[in-house]
Amino acid sequence: MQNSIQTKVEFKLGEVMVAFGILSAEELQRGLKLSSITGLPLGKTLIFLEYIHEQLLRDLVEAQSMLRDNVVSVEEVRSAINVVKISNLRFGEALFHLGIKPTGASSRLGELLSEANKINSKQLKIGLQVADHSGLPLGQVLVMLNVISDDCLRVTLALQRQLRTGEIVMHTATSKIKSMRQADITSAHLPCAPQATPSSESRPKTLLGDLLVQAEIISQLDLSRALINHRKSGNPIGQHLIEASVISSELLGLALRLQILISHDKVTEAEAIKILKEIQCHATQTNSIKFGDDDSTDFSFQDFLRTSNYLTWNKKKEVVKRLLQMPTLLCSVLRTLNVMPGQSVEQATLIEDAFKNDCLLRSILFETHRVERTFVESAFVYYTLMKNEKMGFNEAIMNFVIKSKGLELAHCLTA
Repeated sequence: MQNSIQTKVEFKLGEVMVAFGILSAEELQRGLKLSSITGLPLGKTLIFLEYIHEQLLRDLVEAQSMLRDNVVSVEEVRSAINVVKISNLRFGEALFHLGIKPTGASSRLGELLSEANKINSKQLKIGLQVADHSGLPLGQVLVMLNVISDDCLRVTLALQRQLRTGEIVMHTATSKIKSMRQADITSAHLPCAPQATPSSESRPKTLLGDLLVQAEIISQLDLSRALINHRKSGNPIGQHLIEASVISSELLGLALRLQILISHDKVTEAEAIKILKEIQCHATQTNSIKFGDDDSTDFSFQDFLRTSNYLTWNKKKEVVKRLLQMPTLLCSVLRTLNVMPGQSVEQATLIEDAFKNDCLLRSILFETHRVERTFVESAFVYYTLMKNEKMGFNEAIMNFVIKSKGLELAHCLTA
């Protein structure tokens, strides 16, 4: 494995973990399978599976970046990772402890932009928080929050690639980034995501500030204050909303993902507002819930599907109709609910009992909507993660919404 990893330019995270003894090949395959089902990044999936912890993931990502930049060798990384595994030292500290000095500079996007004075430490911190919660690339988050311009991001990514291939040195890259003019500042609201097609370009943009106000996540007064702060300090509106504790970085990240769905015609603005409202409403109700407690509020799989706007009233009627047309499945449902042959039970009561049973509802959806099995399985995984308190309510709902809408972000700028 060592020789194969040395010949690879990408140094894929999963392969790095296996090569350095963090994961077994079987654990990696489980992680990849769950990542495929949920659409979550591999690293986050491995944390949910409890194969790694969050700080170790950060260390491994840093090691991966240094390997890509060719500033440390595979053996040096292996030695440092071994120290990390048996101590409280972080990866950078382990390198120092071993007397290993990187032979060049890091080309990570945030560090490049910071070194070129395009962003400050607060903006980088907020950008990383929002990127982590939303699953969007850091560069795209910074553009959408109007911290940098789209042109600045494209140039920086191009220079990052040249740095990693050794075509230029760090000083040249930062000098070129510094020479770019500052991002154009929108005068009123947070900017919309770049549009994907000519037809969408002609359509009025959905402004994130307006979206948050209409969803009652923030008030018009909150937005006005953020605009005033923006005009006085030059800080992005999103940064002000987070620093003023008006909105969390998690919720802002979720709103950004919905904004992208709107721009790609995956959801309408009205649907996005409804989803945000429902998320906010249920989040308020579930923030203090301990799902393992017997006395906790019964937030079921059905509630999860309703909140994500998957199980609409019309969809439920369709599921029931198909169920009643499938005798074998209906008999299985009756047996699961302990309904004896010949026993008189109202149809409405039977249906409600079936839908309140998490595993039974999953099975019903599997059989009545077989082409949507992937989405149902994804929803059940997110619901389970939420109930086991490994993922927040908002994050679970929104990640499933993104998955169910089938939006592929591979075409977006990545860092």
